Amino acid sequence: MNEKATLSVKEMAAFLGISETIAYRLTHSEGFPVLCLGKRRLIPVDGLKNWIAEQSRMEKRKSFQ
Repeated sequence: MNEKATLSVKEMAAFLGISETIAYRLTHSEGFPVLCLGKRRLIPVDGLKNWIAEQSRMEKRKSFQ
């Protein structure tokens, strides 16, 4: 089991190629997968991948309207 189950906001920002500021904003968005442990925010890797797939599906639907 080498793959991490969660990412920090900094790791998620690097993974997505976005700034940490934008990454923190995403963690406050409705429907975004995030675990709040005290002041720490962790993003489940599987939840993030599912969220990305859902966003892609939503964008495809918008482009066909």
